[in-house]
Amino acid sequence: MLSMAMPRHRYQLSWRGKALARKASRKFTLLLRSLGTGALIAAGILCVSTKGLGLGLVSWLALLTLAAVLLSLLFSYSPRGVIRLTVLSVTAVAVFTLGLWFDF
Repeated sequence: MLSMAMPRHRYQLSWRGKALARKASRKFTLLLRSLGTGALIAAGILCVSTKGLGLGLVSWLALLTLAAVLLSLLFSYSPRGVIRLTVLSVTAVAVFTLGLWFDF
């Protein structure tokens, strides 16, 4: 979500090219930034609540690093792969969250 707040990345991911990058309003950009920041905070809270403060922060930072490396490689070589990675990661988070709630 945070990368979609940047016009360059919106241009890379859109099929219509510059039209989508130019059309995004300031409110839409602010919404994407807010959702991305909220998702990062929620992920940090989830990691800390499940693994404790020390191990939770380390695992959260490790996951952020892995995600940053994957996104930078995908944006460089296959920008459309970012969409697939996003769908996969949202599905994985949903399954993980349900597993925590129902103790799988």
